[in-house]
Amino acid sequence: IRVEVEESDVYAPITGRDDFLRGDNIEIQLDPWGDGRRGYHFEVSAASSLLDATINSQGHGDTAWDSQFDAATNIGEQSWTAEVRIPFKSLRFDPARDTWGLHVFINGWKQEQGLSWAPIDRNVTNRLTQAGRLTGMAGHKPGRAIEILPELTGKWNTEEGKQPACSYDSDIADYTACGAQLSYGLGVKWGLTP
Repeated sequence: IRVEVEESDVYAPITGRDDFLRGDNIEIQLDPWGDGRRGYHFEVSAASSLLDATINSQGHGDTAWDSQFDAATNIGEQSWTAEVRIPFKSLRFDPARDTWGLHVFINGWKQEQGLSWAPIDRNVTNRLTQAGRLTGMAGHKPGRAIEILPELTGKWNTEEGKQPACSYDSDIADYTACGAQLSYGLGVKWGLTP
């Protein structure tokens, strides 16, 4: 995506993953089911900050969902560009469905305006039903419905002027040595389907 705007007019602050993106950014919304009830939302700022979420028909997002999407941006003299990669394995969809809903929005900070690739009727709150059509999507394979989420946490407490006692302790998910603690765990997410 190329946004034609002079370099001096681009506002590109760096934010953390899934933080509210300020400044110039692009948004991509996908509705793989074509029913306007739920979809995926991706945002990329001109500074390459990323946000991803699942969204409902009212446009409310849940940023707890994380995909494997990535983007690279470049700010030039007369435009800034964003190259976005959204792998099919990050999404759930019907592989037989040929047409998906697609929105692309461009938000400009200096002009305080947004542009939409597909026409938007402000009297309709559900933007997913107003999406453009992305065809030729049949035959792609969705991601697996299982995720394995390993967890590792380390902690070390000391008091000023005191040496930690150098004892060792261990149980099923914790290990302690010389004041340092290490906890580990494993989570599994399984997306049930019909």
